[in-house]
Amino acid sequence: MVLDLCAAPGSKTLQALDGLHRNLEPGEEPLGGIVANDIDERRAYGLAARARPVGSFAKNLMIVCHKAQKIPNVRVPGEEGIAESAGCFDRILCDVPCSGDGTLRKNTKVWKLWDPLFGIKIHRLQVQIAMRGLALLKVGGLMAYSTCSFNPIEDEAVVADLLR
Repeated sequence: MVLDLCAAPGSKTLQALDGLHRNLEPGEEPLGGIVANDIDERRAYGLAARARPVGSFAKNLMIVCHKAQKIPNVRVPGEEGIAESAGCFDRILCDVPCSGDGTLRKNTKVWKLWDPLFGIKIHRLQVQIAMRGLALLKVGGLMAYSTCSFNPIEDEAVVADLLR
């Protein structure tokens, strides 16, 4: 199972969905699925619209709307009935909200909104989302953390906090 914590607009989610179906024999179903989360209902709806053209592949996709830092545990069936499992995802994509300063060249709107303190202001939320991702990750699973920022407070400092 794959969890995309901050999924919209959905490019990485749809690439992961494609990866689930790659190398399958005709008629063969993938063993896993993807849970795509976004806090904004409109953006999640947009993701659903982007997934519609992939047809039957989308049956392995579930789109939800939660605050990523508070996304609930998943209830999974087990030998003793249904239990909550904190570490139930094999892979987690954690592309967190950021200042966007890495896109200044192609997105000039960022210049007007950019504030040198924004990285400090958003750091706590980035750490909370990444920590929640780690809590939902299976032992031995992989989590990718990313931003579109060059600011070390949003990148290396978050990873350093995770490793503490």
